[in-house]
Amino acid sequence: MTAVARSVFPISEGARRLPGDSMTAPLWAPLLVAAIALVWSATSVVGFVEALALLWTIGLGLAAVGLRYPRLGLVGIGLLCSLHGFAAPLLLRGGLWRWNTVNYLLFVMTFLFWPYLLGVGKSQSRVLLALIALLGLEILLSPDPQDGIQHVFSVVAVFGLLVYVGRATLDPDLWYWLGVVTGVSAAVGTAAFLLQQGRLPFVNPNAWSYVPLTAVFAISLAFVVTGGARGRGPVLGLLATINGLWVFLSGSRGSILTAAVCLTFLFTLMQLRRALWFGMVAALLSVVILSQFTALRERAVGRLGLLADRNQSLTVRTSGRFDLALGAWHMFQDHPFGLGTGGFRANWVDYVADTRAREGSSQFQLKHSHLAAHSAWMKILVENGFPGIVLLGAYVFSFAVSGWSTRDPVLRKLGLTVSAVLAVAWISTEFWNPGLWLLAAGATVLIDRYSLRRLSASAHSIA
Repeated sequence: MTAVARSVFPISEGARRLPGDSMTAPLWAPLLVAAIALVWSATSVVGFVEALALLWTIGLGLAAVGLRYPRLGLVGIGLLCSLHGFAAPLLLRGGLWRWNTVNYLLFVMTFLFWPYLLGVGKSQSRVLLALIALLGLEILLSPDPQDGIQHVFSVVAVFGLLVYVGRATLDPDLWYWLGVVTGVSAAVGTAAFLLQQGRLPFVNPNAWSYVPLTAVFAISLAFVVTGGARGRGPVLGLLATINGLWVFLSGSRGSILTAAVCLTFLFTLMQLRRALWFGMVAALLSVVILSQFTALRERAVGRLGLLADRNQSLTVRTSGRFDLALGAWHMFQDHPFGLGTGGFRANWVDYVADTRAREGSSQFQLKHSHLAAHSAWMKILVENGFPGIVLLGAYVFSFAVSGWSTRDPVLRKLGLTVSAVLAVAWISTEFWNPGLWLLAAGATVLIDRYSLRRLSASAHSIA
């Protein structure tokens, strides 16, 4: 196995000062981690939603301060991306907290720092710009322009994340603390959520599973940069294991598969001795945690077993996703150049009605005649046709190509992993989740050759 200590990102004892940033991460990051753990631990007294609102406010404050202090900004935006799976259904319902609160902030960062974006991750950014241009143009054809605008807004947000990540890459320590802050927040916060789930409004497991899953993404990026440093690899591995178990207990099969890809990536980066330790600790934690949540464990195992049960129809085995994919394929065949950005939901109604008239519908279609695509691949295929699916595929696999071109074994694995994660995750989710974009932005900056040389030279100069 490849040792992380051979990474092209050497770890220094100090941290180079970023422009306008006088506070190094080790000074304030432990205090932030302690505050986050304390807030989540107090949910039985103050309430889960109230604790979530407080942490969301802290994240927004840090992200806003990131205009002046890049280190604080990156940790803040990472915290927001991780909390989004809870905040979207429980907090962002209107009034003070709007659904697009984070996207607005990311759009401002994109506008203010657009010159930086011209020189980072060109292979990914150019493809993504072409995709955004196509999505924007085809809003004009959409029967639901409002949904199309929201769709485009979610994609544009990645450029704001690129700014946050790119402005802070000169500090290797910061990557570690990004992983720790998001990892602790997700680990403790998900535990609090599961313990109080019966007193809270229903939250779709496909949504809340992205809280620990986003932490696994951040930990994966941190491990590439700092996993070889003494004492840091075990901490990151422990947090990844706990959050991976929470993803499993969600029962979201798409999230479980995505987490498995990331955990496999982390395992391959470890030395043999550390990998064995990681495996033993993971097994022990699995026994302890899964024994405390037997109902969730049985549900998760049952859902995975259902997927492999050949006695059930594909509709039942995939919770209706097969019907959505089949319908998307038929709509694509009728309109190979797309129906317009945001038009899936409206056209699904017509498709179901037409299917009923011609050949009958499945029970899933009879019950769900007005649905979203629940898959970025299918949504793009229907709404933007052949050009859209080609551009999305090019963006996803550009990470593998860019990583391979560096000739560094760690970055090659990172590129392949990010391509695999995006390809798998977008089978069962759309573009709304910022956690996936955080992973994409982080990988873009780390793999980019210019950023790579700059970070490596900086770390060597202060070692």
